[in-house]
Amino acid sequence: MIMRAPHLAAAAILLTNTQQAVAADTYQVFPFGSSITQLDGNKTGARYWAVVVNQTTGHIYWCSATYSYVTTDNVTPVNCERGTVKQGALPPGIAALAPERSLPTNPALRPAIWSMDQNSGTLTFCGGEVGGPALTTSVWYCSKGHPPP
Repeated sequence: MIMRAPHLAAAAILLTNTQQAVAADTYQVFPFGSSITQLDGNKTGARYWAVVVNQTTGHIYWCSATYSYVTTDNVTPVNCERGTVKQGALPPGIAALAPERSLPTNPALRPAIWSMDQNSGTLTFCGGEVGGPALTTSVWYCSKGHPPP
């Protein structure tokens, strides 16, 4: 038992340092998915999407970029749009992504974000809908609750 104690202490220190490093980040990036697509001419490429959460403000962003290949490799600039929150709000802090992946059959993407306020015990859920001609706009609806003790 005494031999295990230093290992447990080292594991606890590592976990604490990891949590502090994550908590110190301003943005969290959640890769959402990708879809292979035919681009201009004979180029083939893949469109990639991500949800970005600003942990300081609680703002949610929907980002996309395209990587074209086959004839020449090319990456488009990353495009990020701040989402519009229509109901509730995502509080500042660490969040987690829970995507519902419907590509390529459904043009509307439906990402979701969970966030727990460690001080108050409030759990926030935000469901989003992504749309627009280039899938660049997002609308979010958030609600809060408390897990039972």
